[in-house]
Amino acid sequence: MLLDELEVAGVGLGVDLADRERLSPIRRLQLTPLLIIQGRADQIVPAAMNETFAAAYPRVSLWLVAGGHTTERVRPFLITRAMQWLAQIATEEAAATQPAPPPGALTSPTP
Repeated sequence: MLLDELEVAGVGLGVDLADRERLSPIRRLQLTPLLIIQGRADQIVPAAMNETFAAAYPRVSLWLVAGGHTTERVRPFLITRAMQWLAQIATEEAAATQPAPPPGALTSPTP
């Protein structure tokens, strides 16, 4: 469900239309990866909402995990895994932006 669908469904979001437009991730450039950790039994944010969001944007990674809205509090290993995911993304992006050595340049062998 997207924001407009929630509004139609009568779910109050606590923000007016101008704020929704300003804060909407849909209006931002899709430059960086986004990780969403979603509890399958979440009663606050339905899993279907984040599944729809993740399906619409290739940069979004969705982890569906056991638990509810505050599942990270009872499963702190999820934070560790999320940090590992972030480190991997940073490593990949750094490698992608590393300039190639000029042809014929001496490079040190990797250990």
